[in-house]
Amino acid sequence: MSTSNFKDKTVIITGASAGVGAACAELFANLGARLVLSARGEEALNVFADTLRDKTSVLAIPMDVADEAGCQALIEQAATEYGAIHVLVNNAGAHHRGAVETQTPANMAQMVDVNLRAPIYLTALAHGGFSSGSHANAGRSDLCIYKSGSESLYALTCRRAHGQRYKYWRGIPRPNRHRIHHGQYRRSRRYRLLAADEYRGRSGRGSNGGGQR
Repeated sequence: MSTSNFKDKTVIITGASAGVGAACAELFANLGARLVLSARGEEALNVFADTLRDKTSVLAIPMDVADEAGCQALIEQAATEYGAIHVLVNNAGAHHRGAVETQTPANMAQMVDVNLRAPIYLTALAHGGFSSGSHANAGRSDLCIYKSGSESLYALTCRRAHGQRYKYWRGIPRPNRHRIHHGQYRRSRRYRLLAADEYRGRSGRGSNGGGQR
């Protein structure tokens, strides 16, 4: 779907009151899409939604994506208001900083619910309302759920083994990254040598540092 085809399309964005979510909302509004915006903070969400209503139709729905009933209501209200759903942007995120051994079970549960379970669940709910040519950041449902969990566990294991600087795309020439399947690269000799050199201090490379919500 090109940028010229978003006129009067329905776009749902979670975590839309600030940051990346708000930027996405502004972009889609400028392209003429009809917006369904959600965030936990009702006041901030409504204030931001008002800034876009001179450009397009905006439906603001305060909700928490970790709440199943809230997810159901979001999709139902979007379908009732605008009919078909064309784009779902799963942007809402939660991040409790600190070493894993200092995290409480509640913090862990929230991060998994918001960052992993909610996007899968919202995509499943929205699937019936998607029109032809619609987009969401998820694939075949059974494989998507399985791979989301297994890749998350794999990343956790590697971070604990190699430290916070671990990046499993590091060292792949940038033009070729999109051609390489994660599993194929992880099983390659190049990957194993790179990981050994990188994280035992023999490569001399610097750290990217930081993190993204």
